[in-house]
Amino acid sequence: MIRRCSRTALVSLFLLFSGVAQALDSEWYIGVTVGNALFDPEPLDTTIETSSDGDSAVGGSFLIGRDFGNLTSLQLQGYALGEAELTNGVTIDFNALEASVLYRFFDTRDRQLIPGAFGLSFYGRVGLGLIDRNLGTELPLEVDSDFYFGGGAGAELYLGPVALRAEYSILDRDVQLANLGLIFRFGGSSVRGGPVIAGPGSSRTDIPPAVDTPVNTAPEVATPTPPAPPPVVEPDQPLARAGDLDGDGVDDASDQCPDSKPGLPVRSDGCGLLNGVLTGLQFEGSSATLAPSSFRQLDFLADVLLQNPDARIQLLAHTDNTGTQVEQATRTRSRIRAVATYLVGKGVSARRLTLRSLGGENPRYNNGTVEGRRANNRIEVLEAE
Repeated sequence: MIRRCSRTALVSLFLLFSGVAQALDSEWYIGVTVGNALFDPEPLDTTIETSSDGDSAVGGSFLIGRDFGNLTSLQLQGYALGEAELTNGVTIDFNALEASVLYRFFDTRDRQLIPGAFGLSFYGRVGLGLIDRNLGTELPLEVDSDFYFGGGAGAELYLGPVALRAEYSILDRDVQLANLGLIFRFGGSSVRGGPVIAGPGSSRTDIPPAVDTPVNTAPEVATPTPPAPPPVVEPDQPLARAGDLDGDGVDDASDQCPDSKPGLPVRSDGCGLLNGVLTGLQFEGSSATLAPSSFRQLDFLADVLLQNPDARIQLLAHTDNTGTQVEQATRTRSRIRAVATYLVGKGVSARRLTLRSLGGENPRYNNGTVEGRRANNRIEVLEAE
């Protein structure tokens, strides 16, 4: 009866894992591990112990999992752990099946400007499993439940689609495992923060959109046609005139930013061209995929940076209050890297870009309205030192 319930529970765990994984749009992985299993079975008969030669064995596992988001994975893992030998000659063959959630609390790939295939992460893992202690004889044990709550911690070194994993796992009170594994990822989108956006093949118009300045009023539902940008001021040839103290080419009487940084492009009001919100930037749904309508403004921003090689900027990503804080942070981190990837693909040096993912911490508009939430999903540009 117990064995039949165990098989039913195993099937249920697999179906649960498959159903959840199919609902996720991310990257699959498979892997194998091998290591040293440590045993400490506890017979009710206290005169029987684990023999010194049978308290460990070579064990291994096969696993299948799926990454979702930048932090978490769902994993199903089957273990063949080997045999423990007791002092009375009885051997116990340990096998297990475990469904678990893996959480990365540190990942160097999140700190890269360009979403990379190489990096190192540290993670923790918790799971629910079924364990089979095949005694081959009737020997009561203190720990004989088929179910267990397990966990582990480890590190993963990413080498493109292949990764090396080292982990220490606790399956139950009487069995632990230190192992090394080889992981192979395939299909789906990467956990490394969204797709790399290649340069578009569409033609550009003669009038690129300008960077809009922040305003304090609620946005209009309809997006106005952006005005033509002012001429880019070359850093080595400022259009300084009498009554132009900051030398930006705008008379002090009309200059709303009389202390603008020398050598950086300005708008007609004398304020920095590289300060404001990228109003022409849009993403497809709630994803990090740039909509084609965004290319025109990003092309213009790349041209400004290329014509002003001394300019450095900060890119700040914000979103609305939809989802959890982790989901908001993941969304803005993926989007800011997609924008930076596009600019680097246009020839802008990555060293000139500073990225900040702020999630939903700094709304400028009312998140209680559709228009306000739409406007809070924004990328800001600031001149950097």
